[in-house]
Amino acid sequence: MIARHDLIQRYGGVREYLDQLIAFAEAARNELALDSPLLTQYDYECWMAEIRSYQQFSCQRCGTFVSAEPFGPGAYMVESSTRVCGMCYDELTRTSPSVQRRLARLAVYAHEHPDLCAGLIVETQCRLHMNDWQLECYLGLDDLGVARLALCQRPRPGHENADIATLATMVGCSEAQLRRLFTDEPQIGLDALPGERSAPRPFRLDSDEALPF
Repeated sequence: MIARHDLIQRYGGVREYLDQLIAFAEAARNELALDSPLLTQYDYECWMAEIRSYQQFSCQRCGTFVSAEPFGPGAYMVESSTRVCGMCYDELTRTSPSVQRRLARLAVYAHEHPDLCAGLIVETQCRLHMNDWQLECYLGLDDLGVARLALCQRPRPGHENADIATLATMVGCSEAQLRRLFTDEPQIGLDALPGERSAPRPFRLDSDEALPF
């Protein structure tokens, strides 16, 4: 039986090659004409869909398949990888003093669903250097309330007041606390007084952008 360390080393190289190959195939596809013989001869879309599904439901570090959860595949985002299983997450963050397991899950989900509040939660928590428990106190929500909020649509332009009030009722927190995710105020540290924090930017995670865990 292959030791886990050896398995990770072997799989890591193969997975990196696969991810680069898929990126190359997608770039090449964009350069081809719609009537290109290469596209008509092969079922490119079906092939890519199967590969993307594998990428989505497998750990980038060890290859383990992750289960489906309310936040999509049960994967976590860490500095070195955008999608790892729970065991790899625990191994990679073993020396970290912060409790940020939910943040690592939401980061994956927000990357795939930028239209939801998950991205606002991730952006705020990263910018203010909060762990999961601190975020709950900041918003006046428990773990379940944060999960509900993450799955909600962002407020509609021009309807922010009404939508924020509705969201506060749905997730079970005060409207004033929830507005901290949406208000545009000067950026200062985590020890600021309520109402003095800055607004999160629209969620965006570049491939080389590290999360604080």
